[in-house]
Amino acid sequence: MENNKPKTSDRINNLEKSVQALSQANLGMAQALENQRRVVVSLSEKLEAIFYLSENMKQITEKDVDDYITEQKTTELKREVEQAILNGQLKPAKAVGTNSFVVVKEMDKTSKEVTQPRAQIAIAFMPDEVKNDFTGKKVGDKIDKGNVIIELTEVYDIVEAK
Repeated sequence: MENNKPKTSDRINNLEKSVQALSQANLGMAQALENQRRVVVSLSEKLEAIFYLSENMKQITEKDVDDYITEQKTTELKREVEQAILNGQLKPAKAVGTNSFVVVKEMDKTSKEVTQPRAQIAIAFMPDEVKNDFTGKKVGDKIDKGNVIIELTEVYDIVEAK
């Protein structure tokens, strides 16, 4: 009589394949959940803007909502820098160096309209070709990047933790 029971090695291989498939499905679900989280955050920001604007205006446009969200995000970024200064993590600097943290605003080259009122990043996280554009620059200096002009609005040195 022939034994139709799978071998132990086959059962282990099948289990490994099942675990791998479950792991891939879990990764896909995690990515889907992150995408949903981003959508919920975006909707939450828009709702907050609509509620705020509805108290102060008769008609609300999409531009009004976008402007309000940009203003709120800009305020939050400013607070982060202010807190980093208070915590001794940043100190004002005269020029951009290899250990700098910069704040910039972006403007459309043609219209001179501000397209990004505030962006901030440590120089260390920039690609080398961008680092070179910033190195040695001072507050008020502008960098021409084709259709965009980047104006340096704040420069800080990152204080190493002791």
